[in-house]
Amino acid sequence: AISAIMDHDALVRHQIVMLLSAQSEESLATSASQEVLRLDLLAKVKAALKEETGKEQIDDLLFTSFVVQR
Repeated sequence: AISAIMDHDALVRHQIVMLLSAQSEESLATSASQEVLRLDLLAKVKAALKEETGKEQIDDLLFTSFVVQR
């Protein structure tokens, strides 16, 4: 799975950036809303990888930091 994800890292990054850029400041204000966003991102990335590789390839996303600039 790692090699498949690395082969499609531009696609994965694109999915993440597009969804993050569509968020408002208010939608990222709480840890609960950040968790909802993480689950949305997980679904998007899984769907994109499944379309490209035939398998979802990942089980979860982990953010080591989450910075919101105002």
